[in-house]
Amino acid sequence: IRWRVLTKGLLTIDLFSALKMIFTGLSFSMITPNRSGEFIGRVVHIPSEKRIVASAVTIYGSAIQWVVYCLFGTISLYLIDLNHFENQKDALLKTTLGFLKLISPLIALGGFCIVLCVGYFSRQFISFKIFQKIQFILIELEKIKLSQSFYLFILTLIKSAIFIIQYWMIFRCLGLDLDMFQVFIGVAIMVYGLAILPTISFLEIGLRWEMSYHLFSIFTPNVFAVTIGTTSIYLINIVVPALIGAFLLIIKPKHSS
Repeated sequence: IRWRVLTKGLLTIDLFSALKMIFTGLSFSMITPNRSGEFIGRVVHIPSEKRIVASAVTIYGSAIQWVVYCLFGTISLYLIDLNHFENQKDALLKTTLGFLKLISPLIALGGFCIVLCVGYFSRQFISFKIFQKIQFILIELEKIKLSQSFYLFILTLIKSAIFIIQYWMIFRCLGLDLDMFQVFIGVAIMVYGLAILPTISFLEIGLRWEMSYHLFSIFTPNVFAVTIGTTSIYLINIVVPALIGAFLLIIKPKHSS
């Protein structure tokens, strides 16, 4: 749904086509840092003359997702008691989280203002000569109205909330007695860390294990079940769709020229 809203006015795509683009995007994201190649898999199904502009709105959609992770992460950093990380092994993590706690509100607020008013900022940049080569992209971003940006932001909040609920459900199935508040804190900080650290998707699972181990160990001693749950979500949300996308890439797109 987010992808269809992003490409409104640029493309008319049905739900199945949108899903196909998302899945193939995930396939490309598996081998690129911070899933930066996701837009390649999406635009491969788009007519060649519209691919550059489609790439721009894809990056814009990713920016909204990044801002939501920053907001969730910032809230969680102010809810968690960093004194839980007192032993020497967690000293670096405590220092890092403390630093992020200081700068994250500014990052989140600045990012929120930029993505919500992308049309206004694009309008200002068009007049600069340095941006002449990407002027057609800025013109396209300028068309994004405040109401559309806000709608995308709400959809992204819902998507991220569902993501956290997934973790809560998996943990409950594994017998972990974690409430929604604890799951929100742990997951929000973890995905925030993954959003700002340079990673490659297929190696991301190791970092997820490490972060979930440290973050959830303050809530439960059963870190093995936490690791199983984290792996399950990674398989459900990333690996399986990416495999479907890889299969769909074998099928020649309608618009490959």
